Amino acid sequence: MIIKLNETHKDAVKQLFFSRKDYMGSLTFTEDDDKFQQNLYDIFCDSYLSDLKHHHAFGFYNKKTKTVEALMSFYQSASEPSWFFTVGRSLGNNLLLKDILDVIMDFNEKQGLYKFYTVMNSRQARLVRRLGFSKSAIERYDFFDEYVIAPRKKTFYSTHWELLYKRTLLPVESVVRCTFLKQQYRHQLPNAGAI
Repeated sequence: MIIKLNETHKDAVKQLFFSRKDYMGSLTFTEDDDKFQQNLYDIFCDSYLSDLKHHHAFGFYNKKTKTVEALMSFYQSASEPSWFFTVGRSLGNNLLLKDILDVIMDFNEKQGLYKFYTVMNSRQARLVRRLGFSKSAIERYDFFDEYVIAPRKKTFYSTHWELLYKRTLLPVESVVRCTFLKQQYRHQLPNAGAI
């Protein structure tokens, strides 16, 4: 069952941060910093499980094992009508991520947030929609690649640097993608942020 995660799920999500050693398609992070996975886990718990107003996480919770088998987190912008996809992890069943993403898209659409940003390894970017989106999401959402960042370079935009890149210089070429709800599926005016 897909649920909104909170601080009571800290132990249930922990295995998701330690079951794989790669990050953004690279082993460089854990090879350079043996505390990298622990730091990611701590940041996730402090930000997304601590009831902050704009930080949210949803996950597939297995009642039998009392574990979260897949999760996604995002930040809802307070200054523009968009959200930022920040973390996606599973124990191997990536189909669960499609279901979670559908729930998150619906959650944000109900709040008038019709576009979102993601960062991904540029080599994997062409596969993301096919492997990560449900058939309905592919039909309803379109995208464009905003810009490409060379390995170990910092993005110009501070919001993207803090939220998407987590203030980390990625060792791979990355792309920031804007995904948006097509006009014919918009049923209300978008949230205008802080205007």
